[in-house]
Amino acid sequence: MDKKVAYIESIKGTNYRNYDFFQLVFSKKINFITGKNGEGKTNILDSIYFSCFTKSYFNSSDNLTIKNGTNFLRMETFAKSDGLEYKIVLKSIRGKKKEFELNGDKVEKFSNWIGKLPCVLIAPNDIELIFGGSEVRRKFLDATLAQVDKSYLLILTTYNRYLLQRNSVLKNYFRGENIQNSILIEAYNDKLLEYGTKIYHLRRNFLNAFLDNFNAIYVQIAGKDELATLTYESDMATNDYLSNLNRVFEKDRVLQRTTIGVHGDDLILELNGLSLKKTASQGQQKTFLLALKLAQYFFIKEKLNVMPILLLDDIFDKFDEQRSKFLLDLVFQQKFGQVFITDANETRMHAYLERMADYKVFHVKNLQIEERIGK
Repeated sequence: MDKKVAYIESIKGTNYRNYDFFQLVFSKKINFITGKNGEGKTNILDSIYFSCFTKSYFNSSDNLTIKNGTNFLRMETFAKSDGLEYKIVLKSIRGKKKEFELNGDKVEKFSNWIGKLPCVLIAPNDIELIFGGSEVRRKFLDATLAQVDKSYLLILTTYNRYLLQRNSVLKNYFRGENIQNSILIEAYNDKLLEYGTKIYHLRRNFLNAFLDNFNAIYVQIAGKDELATLTYESDMATNDYLSNLNRVFEKDRVLQRTTIGVHGDDLILELNGLSLKKTASQGQQKTFLLALKLAQYFFIKEKLNVMPILLLDDIFDKFDEQRSKFLLDLVFQQKFGQVFITDANETRMHAYLERMADYKVFHVKNLQIEERIGK
């Protein structure tokens, strides 16, 4: 089992989100975390995500993950994946660069870690994939591709660096044109074309491989034959990106930023050829999102030949009985590897848990975590 499954053995956190300290040893299979809303269940799941990605799922800034009134956080995690053992130590001090140690060695390039402990999180705020801006949908693309393709994150980081440099030159241009700025703009245009083309092809190829499985899962959950689609929109889809950059240069100069490129890519979500956001029912939207995240899980599993960790954060109150049963049946038929489930309803899982040979139940109250029952 250990060789093909990624899992967290134990985790120890200091000053993470609303916790002073916690230390937990997990089941390799099912971990059920109960407690009233607002007690800190989600923060436990986020600490696991933090260990897998070196950043919080819910906060863009490391400072927001450090407990209010304190100046640092420390996370120590023991994990296994693909037959390898890992001791992960992440330390963050307000106003300073985060530190990462892996098996006792300092890690400079955090991106080298992404994908070593694959993970997928399903949470209520996934609804932003439908109603949020394009950056939310790009984040979904990036989080998937970064875990399965080691080159992707490096290419994306390089593109973003050249994008920032071009924007900096545009700000100088706004203050007055000169020959040096013109030369720099031309050089950065070439770099955005080079790395943007690579990102475009990686994203497009991913979606081509992803779509059939995604639609099949949607139909399974919905119980009827509806066509769920993702259409990839990108400025790189045409072969005249450099010409387009030159065409919008005056607009870029005035706005002091680059207005076209893969940093503006988007996914158009549709059901039966119509906008998911504008025409689908809430039930159809939830089915679409669940299918999207499950397809993400199975895509990563197939590419890495390792079962990712699955985090299910307080989603069963948001699903009807049909969607809840579909997902829980998958969980307890052991279609996944290690699973973490948070739920304010303590009794919802009991009938399922009784069938399992390996599980743990944790209860959160007043920032104290009690291991109640398990096998």
